Amino acid sequence: MLPDDGMQAVVAPNFLALSLILALTAACGGSSVGPSNELLRAALVAFPAKSPLDREIARAQEQVRRDGSSLPALERLGTLLIAKARVTHDAGWFKLAEQTALAMEQREPGDHSALLLRGHVLHSLHDFAAAEAIAKTLTEKRGTVHDHGLLGDVLYDVGRLPEAAASYQRMLDLKPCLQSYARAAQMRWIKGDLQGARGLLELAVGAGSTRDADALAWTHSRLAAVAMQMGDFKTAENAIMIALGLQPNHAGALVTKARLALAQGLTQVALDSATAAVAASSEVEPRWVLADCLRLAGREMEARTAEAELEKTGAEDDPRTFALYLATRGKDLARAHSLAKKELFARHDPMTQDAVAFTALATGDRDLAKSACEKALAAGTQDARLFVHAALVASAAGDRELARKHRESALRLAATLLPSERALVERIVAN
Repeated sequence: MLPDDGMQAVVAPNFLALSLILALTAACGGSSVGPSNELLRAALVAFPAKSPLDREIARAQEQVRRDGSSLPALERLGTLLIAKARVTHDAGWFKLAEQTALAMEQREPGDHSALLLRGHVLHSLHDFAAAEAIAKTLTEKRGTVHDHGLLGDVLYDVGRLPEAAASYQRMLDLKPCLQSYARAAQMRWIKGDLQGARGLLELAVGAGSTRDADALAWTHSRLAAVAMQMGDFKTAENAIMIALGLQPNHAGALVTKARLALAQGLTQVALDSATAAVAASSEVEPRWVLADCLRLAGREMEARTAEAELEKTGAEDDPRTFALYLATRGKDLARAHSLAKKELFARHDPMTQDAVAFTALATGDRDLAKSACEKALAAGTQDARLFVHAALVASAAGDRELARKHRESALRLAATLLPSERALVERIVAN
């Protein structure tokens, strides 16, 4: 399993899948022979298989139906349900994975695999304290590469980067593989070493397998994003093509494809890719990209419709990115700042500090904007969006030299900026 990001937006607990499946379960009825069967009832309800991942889940469900006492079969099902949650961005699938983990613990109290599953669910739902407690238990009592991966992911998201780096190094020491290389790459990226991140991602895809197509697609998508930051559009295009060959509806790869097309002036390609990304995921970022593409194509009414859909659920789906969207649009600024500050209660990573800085600036709190911006930049992260916000903060403080410096950094990485973010660049220094 791969870490959240930076890399992956929050999965909101809208519980759509869970509600539908539980409704089906109630309608179907059925008998059980013990408490763990009750826990598994919802997780074993069949649903339409529309993707290779769906078919894998169906096979895992059938295996559990045949031998519900098999812990490896249950672990496989739980792992696939987590993958489904991350692909669909519907936390209902996380709750089904959690029920599967609880069923495993009923069969074998204290089972480490069940704890790991539950730890990933808690981490993905941003219950970082509970996830960290489980991860520490696992690293102390078992200490596998995946145990250290979970601990590193939690530490990364709460901004304890040196501790996260130590966990990821332990992963590499135990087993150089896609999972460990990808996490090490993310650490290099957050520290501003794009070349190092790219090299590790190339090692990650080389170590991957099509048997775990979702993880491999994610890693190729991430490689594409880093290559695009570095101005290597050919490598980015190839990586996107491979990712979409593995998972045709991979939202991350489609969003990166749309961003790359925007950087190349290919508006229709960008629009088609963004449309497909929104069909695959209701996340804030794909909808933001789609709205910008529609406006760039002169389809203003459709852009407004896309924004209206985004704004219905953005605060629940991904409050941090939604806060940035609102501040970029200059809409509902007090709400944007409130959402960003609330995120800071749970995590203190550079991207959350950046959201606090930008929304504080938008609401006129220049002192908080300056202090949060300094914290966002402290790790050395090379991110165009972060530099745009830093330049605006410096410009508002009257530091024209620093504003120019950050603006130049943003322009150096400008391929990753959306049209609405590029418009912000025009405000820098001119003030």
